[in-house]
Amino acid sequence: MLKILRRHCLQPAGGIAGQARVFPGRLATLAPPARMVRSMEPLAKKIFKGVLVAEFVGVFGAYCLFNKMNTSQAYYKSVEYSGMYGIRVQDQEKWLNSK
Repeated sequence: MLKILRRHCLQPAGGIAGQARVFPGRLATLAPPARMVRSMEPLAKKIFKGVLVAEFVGVFGAYCLFNKMNTSQAYYKSVEYSGMYGIRVQDQEKWLNSK
């Protein structure tokens, strides 16, 4: 059986990927095609890029929210609704004293 397999599958050592190769004194082996061997690098790169984009969007969103709250009166209104009064006056006094 081995003689038949060896004789039937003989091919030069530099054969095409995916075809059987026979070396002197060894059994025939089937080399995997080049496309079947995939590494995890492309998937890891895609995941890393996705995480990086998500982080960037999160930081940008936090900055926009901070800027909006910092320039509007919504912050002071929400503080007054919670029952803490006088924060706006204290902030104005601090700002005037810093000049």
